[in-house]
Amino acid sequence: MREATESAGQFFAVLNDLIRAGNDDALLTFLSLCDIPLMNLPRSSVRRTRPVWKGQEGMRQLGERNLQICRNLHSAIRGFFERHAKKLKRHAESLALDGASNFLHIFLTMGGLLRWQVEGLVIALEAHQRDISPQEWSQFRAFWDVYFLMFSNLMECL
Repeated sequence: MREATESAGQFFAVLNDLIRAGNDDALLTFLSLCDIPLMNLPRSSVRRTRPVWKGQEGMRQLGERNLQICRNLHSAIRGFFERHAKKLKRHAESLALDGASNFLHIFLTMGGLLRWQVEGLVIALEAHQRDISPQEWSQFRAFWDVYFLMFSNLMECL
């Protein structure tokens, strides 16, 4: 958890490791408990010992499993977003320059998480071996509606 709160790159490195491990309970716990601290002091430079999340490359290997991951993590990601949106709004209201790096850390993590969910669903649908039922399609569209609304709220803070 501590590693994931250091930077957006570290957050996605930890997230990627958990996905590769295949433990959905660990993913839910991580997203439910990970809390990027609100800081208004300049951040010291952080050594980046782990690579930044590689995006679609890693998700393509998961193929259709992305679908189950997205379904399982949907409510946890909503909770993560709601917790951290409050912190971004506090930063936006304070207009303090010394909180800019913390603002960007939270912003990039939230935006990357939303992108990860949207891309994961698209990749899962591309890998889907059978026709998609209207109910499944409706569920995916509902997920995307939520993620794009969150993204719109995120852009308002920026």
